[in-house]
Amino acid sequence: MSYQVRFLDSDLLPASSPEDYPKIIKSGIDEYHQHHMSPNITGPSGITTLLHNIGRQQLLEHLLDTMGTEEFDLRIFMDADCYLDLYVKRRGLDVEVSIISTIHFSLILLDDLYVVVWLLQL
Repeated sequence: MSYQVRFLDSDLLPASSPEDYPKIIKSGIDEYHQHHMSPNITGPSGITTLLHNIGRQQLLEHLLDTMGTEEFDLRIFMDADCYLDLYVKRRGLDVEVSIISTIHFSLILLDDLYVVVWLLQL
């Protein structure tokens, strides 16, 4: 059973803010799905929820402070196979959020020629 998504009301990120503004997700999402009547969940809401849930209010404030913090870089490394590492980068009002892929490669010697074998893990 899935429940409609609800947002946490905070001074920094009110639940009543416009639809395209990041919010902190309070409840209503599990690993399988969300209720069909729920609002769309965006990357910015996911990042603000993550920073809130890991207790990093100061990082959240810097991410949202475009006047006082011109550039913002954050890397989050997970020590688990079931979660992917990610990064958040902001330059002015431009924000980029993505997973960090791990690239493994091997050098193989074939007939006096080194061959590079790449394995890309997403």
